[in-house]
This record gives sequence, C-alpha cells and structure tokens, in this order.
Amino acid sequence: MNKENQHSIMVVDDDLVTLKYFQGMFRKMPYTVFYAKNGQEAITKAKKQTIDLAFIDIEMPIMNGFETLIAWKKMQPDTQIIIMSTYNDDETVRRAIKEGAHTYLFKPINRADVFSLVSKRFQNIESDDVITFK
Repeated sequence: MNKENQHSIMVVDDDLVTLKYFQGMFRKMPYTVFYAKNGQEAITKAKKQTIDLAFIDIEMPIMNGFETLIAWKKMQPDTQIIIMSTYNDDETVRRAIKEGAHTYLFKPINRADVFSLVSKRFQNIESDDVITFK
C-alpha cells in the first residue's frame, strides 16, 4: 500500500473513452487513481509511486500491455495487474497469466463487475484468474 495508507490504482489504456470511463467510475472512490495513455507513461509514473492495482490494456502504441506487464513486475512485483483486452483467445489469456497478470478482463467493461473485482483485490479475496463480462 502507498505511504498514505490508501490503496492506489493505475489505469493504462490508449483509448481515451476507456480512460474517461474509469475516471467516472473511480471519481468518488476512496482510492488514489493514476491514468496513463501508454505503457511507457505508466512505467514512468510507477517509478515515482507504489501502485497496488493496475488495469493494463494489451493493444497500445509505444509499449504494449505485455511489455508493460513484464517491466512492471520487475519494478513492483507486488502490484496486482489486471490485463484488459478485446482479445478473447486462450493463447492470449494464458500468456497474460504466465507473465504475471492476476486477472484477464475482457472488454467491454462493466462498472459493477470492476467494483466487485477491485473490492475483492483489496480485501485479498481470491477470484478467478479469468473474468468475462458480457
């Protein structure tokens, strides 16, 4: 947990609509939330701040989600990472989990399910490795 004893979250996605969606969801929540438009920006921010939970999209310019995940785990191995993607194939899911993602979240994203997932993660309750929202 970060120094203020408040949970911190980072959302990494090059899609501005997705970032705004998360901003709306987390606006009144008791978390410190950071946003990044690509993996490189996320890693730069994470070097300055401990992050408890990160939502990382796979398809991004500059540094894709897998590259970001690998770099992040070397820097902050305790961060719980949720990979987000429209890719719904077993190989991509397996690779994300193998590289250290805690959960793979299929887009489109559902607000109630994200809150449930965040709550479970911060309460250290185990959930499935793969969460599918329809």
